[in-house]
Parts: sequence; C-alpha cells; structure tokens
Amino acid sequence: MRDLELEVQVQSSDVLTLDEAAELLRCHPITVKRLALKGTIPAKKLGSLWRFSRQRLMDWLQSN
Repeated sequence: MRDLELEVQVQSSDVLTLDEAAELLRCHPITVKRLALKGTIPAKKLGSLWRFSRQRLMDWLQSN
C-alpha cells in the first residue's frame, strides 16, 4: 500500500521534465535548458536530467 501512495504522490506532484516544461512555457526545450543553466527559471538538475516544478514555473511567469 505504501508504494501505491508514493506513486500517486509522485504522479500528482507536478514535477516536469525538460520537454514538459518547454510545452508549458510554449518554447523550445533548448531555450528552457539555457534559461535553467543561467538560473533565470527555477529548475533542478538531477545528474544529466532537468526537472521543473509546475507551480514554481507558473509563479515565475506571473512575476516576470
């Protein structure tokens, strides 16, 4: 049961991949990666993978 709870939490956590973040922002993934590398948009790098919080991206959009 605990594994199922964890899976549901991860699915509903709104953690986005690079491609999903690019789709949300309606721009090319390379542009999103460049902005993340500069620290312009909120992002975390896990090894070679980028992850983005949907809520933090939406907050960033509203503040800029």
